[in-house]
Formats: sequence, C-alpha cells, structure tokens
Amino acid sequence: MITQYTKNNNMVQKITISQTSNADMNIGIYKTNNMAQYFQVKVQFTVEDSKGKVKKQNVLYLVDAQSVTEAEARTVQFLTAQGEQEFEVKAASESPIAQVVTAE
Repeated sequence: MITQYTKNNNMVQKITISQTSNADMNIGIYKTNNMAQYFQVKVQFTVEDSKGKVKKQNVLYLVDAQSVTEAEARTVQFLTAQGEQEFEVKAASESPIAQVVTAE
C-alpha cells in the first residue's frame, strides 16, 4: 500500500493505492479540510539588562505548522527575518490550543 499526502489551498488530499493481486489495483482519493495545528516553540534569548548583566530570557511562540520540525524551522526563519541573532530554540511541542479566533 502506498499513501501520499499533498497540500493545496488549505486542503489535504490523501491518495491511497493498494494492490490486492497482480491484476487488481484500488485507488482512493480523500479530501479533508486542513485544520490548523499549533505548536509551542520555546526560544531562549540572551539579553543585557540595564546594569550590563547578561541574562537568559525564555519566550514562547505559538506556531501554525504540520510538524514539530516545521514549527522550529518557521520560528527560526521568523526570528532571523526580524533581525534577531542571539537566540536558541530550547523546546517545541504540540499545543493544546484547538483554534485561534481573530478579529477580521
């Protein structure tokens, strides 16, 4: 059995190909609404306080991604684009947040 997932316009298409014998081949295509999946990414920054003392500061980011690896990569890309240089991704995990409600 071969299963392939493709993403197009916020829809996930699952294609399953299974062969029961040498002559028969079944192909199933399923389209599902791609619900957002959120991850918490903990980033540690090196900051200097008003007295010149260097401290570590942890910040949590909520990231819409399909995997922990993608969430980490998106966070690094975002922070780099913001001009941040001294930071380290300390942890990433799936968030219990089901949906983010925004004002339109």
